[in-house]
Amino acid sequence: MPSALDYFRGETEILAEAAEPFRDVVTVDLHCHPNLVGGGKLPEFDPEVPDNMRAGGLDVAVFAIRGDLGTIRRDSSGHYTEYRKANPDELFRRSQDQLDKIVKAGEAGKIVVAHSPEDILEAKKRG
Repeated sequence: MPSALDYFRGETEILAEAAEPFRDVVTVDLHCHPNLVGGGKLPEFDPEVPDNMRAGGLDVAVFAIRGDLGTIRRDSSGHYTEYRKANPDELFRRSQDQLDKIVKAGEAGKIVVAHSPEDILEAKKRG
């Protein structure tokens, strides 16, 4: 069954219309998963994320880093639970891999990795 996100994926006209009231403010998603997956290895940064953010008027995304990826899963009640113990350094390596992919997307110009509120405002001005 498709999620709401799947339904609107690529619908830039609808997203742009919904974003119109927010053109003059900085909008922030405080918990964003640019590559939400349930398996073991996180893919490269999803190239649709920046375009969908712009189309929807989202200026800032605080990307969640999941070190426990591959060691937890949902149980029958819907709660996340550990299904296997992590290997030594595994959680750090997974977290670092995800962070590296976000930094790489910044270096490629797909996103701006902001280090201050001023960075955010300047990036918004530049589009």
